Amino acid sequence: MFNRSTLLAASLLMATFILGIAVGGGTVAAWGDNPDRPSRPPRERVSFAARLQQDLDLTAVQRESVEVIMNRRQDSMRQMWGEISPRFDSLRRQINRDIMAVLDSSQQATFEDLIARADSARRHRDRRGEHERK
Repeated sequence: MFNRSTLLAASLLMATFILGIAVGGGTVAAWGDNPDRPSRPPRERVSFAARLQQDLDLTAVQRESVEVIMNRRQDSMRQMWGEISPRFDSLRRQINRDIMAVLDSSQQATFEDLIARADSARRHRDRRGEHERK
């Protein structure tokens, strides 16, 4: 059904697509770490209940109920993320290794830098999130 050249072309197209996603995501994640970019004030983290209050025009009683629901489920969400996170990280590492295999040495160095900045931004967000949840 597929000849070798069609399969190769499809593989290259998929690799390019995945590379675009990875580089784009890394660039977006690292954007805040660019010292040449003018700084902007940090965005205030808005709770889910506050977002629903704004988007759905919740009453005070409804918002309080949503906050109670979210607080009641918070431990379950953390536990679930704790189970999923290692698998997600493993998949991300495999994707990065696969992408590295199609890059030349100059591109690999740049890609490693993008990954390092994205990882740094992710760790910063995770630490900030843990602090805000307590």
